[in-house]
Amino acid sequence: MTLFEESITAANKAVAQRDWATALGIWEAVTQQYPESPEGFVGKASALIQLGRLAEAEALLLQAMEGFPANIWASVAYAQLAERQQDWREALRRWEAVRDKFPDAAVGHIGAASALRELGELDAAEAAFAQAAERFPDDPWAAQNHAVVAARRGDWPEALHRWEAMKRRFPDHSGAHVGAADALRRLGRLDETDRLLAEAVEKFPSDYWAATGYAQLAAQRHRWDEAIRRWDFVLQRFPQDIAGYIGKAETLLPAGRFDEFDDFLKLAAVWFPADPRFAQLSDEAKKLRRD
Repeated sequence: MTLFEESITAANKAVAQRDWATALGIWEAVTQQYPESPEGFVGKASALIQLGRLAEAEALLLQAMEGFPANIWASVAYAQLAERQQDWREALRRWEAVRDKFPDAAVGHIGAASALRELGELDAAEAAFAQAAERFPDDPWAAQNHAVVAARRGDWPEALHRWEAMKRRFPDHSGAHVGAADALRRLGRLDETDRLLAEAVEKFPSDYWAATGYAQLAAQRHRWDEAIRRWDFVLQRFPQDIAGYIGKAETLLPAGRFDEFDDFLKLAAVWFPADPRFAQLSDEAKKLRRD
């Protein structure tokens, strides 16, 4: 492995650990030692974005786009920066530039269509996603976003149709299962929703949305003990995410498991001492006990 490859590996490791300060230092060294390589500039800009230094990131990406006009990822990061700032009109302009300059890359087509969707221009977004899905049939994100537009419209039969088509084409894509389950739930087909989410949790144990959706469905159906079991799975898989703690605490109360609720709330308070929702749940528990 070359020194350049070692540096890239070290930077990516810091990114995976969300250690943005370390990642920034490594990427900075890469840009200085290998100024002919775009990876350092794009990586450094991404770290700056994560650190909230957006003006510096924007200037660096403009420099990278000028210095490496054939590199798509500098242009992609430039468009994503406008998305992060929720400047959707500017994001659309930037994504259209990516799409026009790199027409054979799906990311520009999908990015432009996503910006149209966020602008509320659903007809244009619908057409753009449909075109992207047809042009890039092997890209799951084009198909997924095409289904999302139908869901955004509240057209749940059509959304289900698109999610099911995506699930058949991309059986190893967890988003298709979760999306189809959401459409089934909206249509009131709860038994089918439960079966599909159970399948998704087993097939994709690291998918956050499958696990939380599976627990939420049991709570929605007032199957309290089963919901608690499912929330325990969420906590096991995602111990640092607050949703599992809130979900289990909210389920212990209607289940009447007050002593367990008290013990669990103490544990949750250790992890999330400043979150006001646990105090609210504690007050609710006191009221339920009085009643």
